[in-house]
Amino acid sequence: MTREEETVCPYCGVGCGIKLQVDSRDEVVEVLDDPENRSSIGMLCVKGRFGYTFVHHSDRLTTPLIKEGGEFRPATWDEALDLIADRLLRYRGRSFATLCSAKATNEDGYVQQKLARLIMQTNNIDHCTRLCHSPSVEAMLASLGSGATSNSYTDYEDAGCLLVIGCDPTSNHPVAASRMRRAVVERGAKLIVVNPRRIDMCDYAHWWLRPYPGTDVALLNGMAKVILEEGLWDREFVANRTEGFEEWARVVDKYTPEYVEQITGVPAEELRQAARVYANPSVPPFSKGGLGGISPLGI
Repeated sequence: MTREEETVCPYCGVGCGIKLQVDSRDEVVEVLDDPENRSSIGMLCVKGRFGYTFVHHSDRLTTPLIKEGGEFRPATWDEALDLIADRLLRYRGRSFATLCSAKATNEDGYVQQKLARLIMQTNNIDHCTRLCHSPSVEAMLASLGSGATSNSYTDYEDAGCLLVIGCDPTSNHPVAASRMRRAVVERGAKLIVVNPRRIDMCDYAHWWLRPYPGTDVALLNGMAKVILEEGLWDREFVANRTEGFEEWARVVDKYTPEYVEQITGVPAEELRQAARVYANPSVPPFSKGGLGGISPLGI
């Protein structure tokens, strides 16, 4: 190793810090964690720490290729870029579209939309997030004023209760998941997992609610109904920081635990228990004798 390069892991959106160990041939030979990075605080998942061999893999292209006569031949960058530019000109102002990637930086996305709108004279530009994240973006814009999370990773470890719904953090964001596990194991936080299928986080969950696919909203409305009905909500917070509360309360009023059980398949008593601990994490995690079909999983 002749030098070290500090950068950010490209695999997911957590933003873990990595230190690339580079040898005299300018090849990455090892990846170390970065304890100074506040997103990962010295943690890396198996992808970030060991998934670097693709950088210098023998199958990767090292020079542009242009197809002529049914065969690819090596070309210079100038030659390849000139060819691409000439081909793109054929579609300028016509049937051209481009798709941005969530793996790219904000700056990359900005340049790409300028290419589409200014150079190619089209508004046909889209982003992969519009499919997977669009509904939550709209909801977050309406409720929080921003389409991004309002919390920091440290909030996971300081929380009294964590609700993991419709996702698998261990697989998709392993380092963030490790901070959730730390909150449960080391700090005594309660964990509610809402997922039709078993995920790794179920091993740490106090409650695992298994609604039918597509019934998450009804389940959340049912939890809200319990919290309102039992007076577990923060009236001062609602009065000072919310709008349209009464209208919303009327919407969830019909979602009794029994009604929600018919929609989701989640037993009414399990829903009540989960709602109570979500609103007040200091309550005992299990009723006397335990809950039918919902027992401690690894805790």
